[in-house]
Amino acid sequence: MRRITRFASIILSLTVLTAMIFSGCNQANSARDCVSKFVLAMNQNDYRTAFLYVSNYDGFGFNDENTEKIIDAVASSLRIDVLSESGGSTTSALNVRITTVDLREIYCQAAQKVVPQFYSSAVGGSAISSAELSNKLVAEVVALATSPDATKVSTECTIYVSNNSGDWTINLDSAAYSAITGYLDEANDLVSGGQIMLGTDYNVVTQPTTAPTVIVSQTDTPAV
Repeated sequence: MRRITRFASIILSLTVLTAMIFSGCNQANSARDCVSKFVLAMNQNDYRTAFLYVSNYDGFGFNDENTEKIIDAVASSLRIDVLSESGGSTTSALNVRITTVDLREIYCQAAQKVVPQFYSSAVGGSAISSAELSNKLVAEVVALATSPDATKVSTECTIYVSNNSGDWTINLDSAAYSAITGYLDEANDLVSGGQIMLGTDYNVVTQPTTAPTVIVSQTDTPAV
């Protein structure tokens, strides 16, 4: 899941994607308004509306209930603060601070609670199936991500917004994609790479592993 356009694939279900394609124009009247309306729709888990404000999505549906539950939790806490803006009447570059839950840290916190149960059950002769373990981990991730005390991360990067035939739309590069999704790809890498099961501290991953398509000034620091 390295391509920026997979952002839409991760978030949208099959029915939402179909409805969005035929839904028409968005209502943004400026670059800032476009970002603001995108964030509002994301906070409400209204992806049909949110993706009216994103230009570079693809048509691949992602029918994964567990992933959608995690993205719902991430999107609910998303915040984008515009720090500065440059550009003209048709293209704008917004220097922003994106804040949301940090799934890399939350995955590790969830594993610290759930994985010991897996090993205890195995030793006791009643092993938990991989599917059950996955469901338990997802449930714990969602609980942690929606907690008022959820670990958050702030990332400064550039969001590019264009006016095409009257519609302001966001063209996400990989830096913004990673930040908006709470570093979901990097968190999943911890699982696929075995670090989660081994109890490795996520802090070894201090920067997003996906390089931005456009080189931008970027920081990745815990939110205060």
